[in-house]
Amino acid sequence: MQRLFSQGNLHEFLESRKLEVKSFVESCDHDELLKANEKWCQTLIEKFRLKAPTILEDKIETKEPERYSKDEDIEILVHFKGNAELLQYLPSKREPVLPYAEIRGQQLILVYKTAGHKPELQGQINEEIARIKRYMVYVKKDVDEFNASLTRYVKDLVSERKEEINN
Repeated sequence: MQRLFSQGNLHEFLESRKLEVKSFVESCDHDELLKANEKWCQTLIEKFRLKAPTILEDKIETKEPERYSKDEDIEILVHFKGNAELLQYLPSKREPVLPYAEIRGQQLILVYKTAGHKPELQGQINEEIARIKRYMVYVKKDVDEFNASLTRYVKDLVSERKEEINN
């Protein structure tokens, strides 16, 4: 398992996303850009809009070993929707302890060792899932602010670029 939300700063990732938008607009063909209308801008906005990850509550599964022998794993599969890459970045609000899980597609995998008997892990599992959910709420706040600013940002970029082309 890896520590989630530890590969960088979410704010910096979101700023780099804006630079990608700017680079895209600057690389557009002049004729295409001059014809850009509201629909064109909306398509661009949708292309760069992010979806904060959220856990699918009805899709949390437990994979237990058939026999509890030494060093067997119990896996908790936590399905989610949204952009998985956002689970790597530390949001602006944070807690002292980061959650651990493996990201596999649209699943978070939490792994616990059995040590030869069925351990009482439900409290620990619930605590870790609750921590992940809280972090997802923090990410959502940052992503919602980014998405809200994206419309104005794209329209301003397109307008400025059109002006540059015409001058």
